[in-house]
Amino acid sequence: MTGADFFDLSALNSDRLEHRTVDQLADSFRDLKALKRAESGDRYRAEIRFFFEFMRRFGADPAAATQPHVLRYLDYLKSETHPQHPGACWAECQHLPYAPSSRAHRLDALRAFYEYAIANGLPLSANPCTSLSVPIPTVESVDTLTEWEAHDLWNGSCEHSYRDGALVALLLGCGLRKEEARRVRIENLGKNAYGPTLKFWRVKRGFWQTINLPAPSAAAIHRQAGDRTAGALLPSPRWVTLDSGLREKAHMSDAGIDYVLHEIAQYTGVRKDDMYSHLGRKTSITFARTLPGLPIETTMTFYGHATLKDHQKYDAFARVTFKEPIYNPAQGRDFWRLAA
Repeated sequence: MTGADFFDLSALNSDRLEHRTVDQLADSFRDLKALKRAESGDRYRAEIRFFFEFMRRFGADPAAATQPHVLRYLDYLKSETHPQHPGACWAECQHLPYAPSSRAHRLDALRAFYEYAIANGLPLSANPCTSLSVPIPTVESVDTLTEWEAHDLWNGSCEHSYRDGALVALLLGCGLRKEEARRVRIENLGKNAYGPTLKFWRVKRGFWQTINLPAPSAAAIHRQAGDRTAGALLPSPRWVTLDSGLREKAHMSDAGIDYVLHEIAQYTGVRKDDMYSHLGRKTSITFARTLPGLPIETTMTFYGHATLKDHQKYDAFARVTFKEPIYNPAQGRDFWRLAA
């Protein structure tokens, strides 16, 4: 079945599409989720927006979504390459294919939104996500760097510049998410009885967490900080004015992080066409779970997972895939033995 057969392309005429009502409902749904945590509201809105854009690329109306539309969207998310369709979609297609757990999360977000929208006046006879599910295998594959790719990425970035080494230290050594890494501030670097520490904001659960820094990562991060005592660890060229009236370099943006990672991939030769920020976190967690005797509660706390649900997939994948321990070059061989 082609896109033209499946979607009503005659509706590409914008005059025939009513975006306002469904978009306003999506915004209010985001605001409702944001009452608990702002980052949650933004994530829900982003995932709903991807579905809306998918529908509209084919001239379909998200306000009139049907179960076949949702099924086609789920098929799109698991495709190796993006299907032929009109319109730009690089921001979404660059991450294809999505893992089963990610597709299940997208489906849950859409189900919750349409349940809310119908209760608040959207003229749909039924929730298009009702009775749909995404099968999740017992051992889900995790996209990670190989051991040698991790070494090449770490060594190459540290040799290239202090900034690049610090960024890879935060992603690969500390397992931070992109939104967490770019917000790190120098005044939140510290020290305790074990050694160097970092305090940062966890975006998923919305709290401040302090972790002990692995020695190699700590060295790279402190080289980037230099003799500065405050401000963004990873600054951008832009300047901002603080509430106090002082001016400082702004934090690097998400797009800036993506650009730097692309440049790192080019000069290190690691994942030249497939480098993204979350790859560092996934590799870091997986490598840690290959180490014998390391309690899963220790790594779950270090990487900021609230429950075992997400963390167990890394543990299962690591145990099935790797027969020997893999030591993260950005953490060193002794970090987990001492930290635990």
